[in-house]
Amino acid sequence: MFGFGSKQKKVSFRYIPRFYDENKEDLRNRVRAIKEAIGEVDGQKPKPGSSIRGAFTSHKPKKSEKQIRLRNQNIRLILILIALAYLAWQITTSDFIQQLFDKFDPNTYE
Repeated sequence: MFGFGSKQKKVSFRYIPRFYDENKEDLRNRVRAIKEAIGEVDGQKPKPGSSIRGAFTSHKPKKSEKQIRLRNQNIRLILILIALAYLAWQITTSDFIQQLFDKFDPNTYE
């Protein structure tokens, strides 16, 4: 009544119901599986020798970026731990700590 502009219109959804035919979907899946098995892609026949190409290479899956980052992170952590352990060993086996205490000991002023 006292608003500016016109009233809001109702929101209508454009829903179009679709019919699902289970037999047709099953047939489509079977045909797709057979085409993939013989190597036919999108109605094109396979090229001669395409099934041989790459048959002797290893089928090892490539590592994902996440796996590579995780491996590098683990290696970095191990190297840091080794460096800290070496540093701790050097400090405990040397007389550096004793010299440091002697330097700040108030009883040993000369």
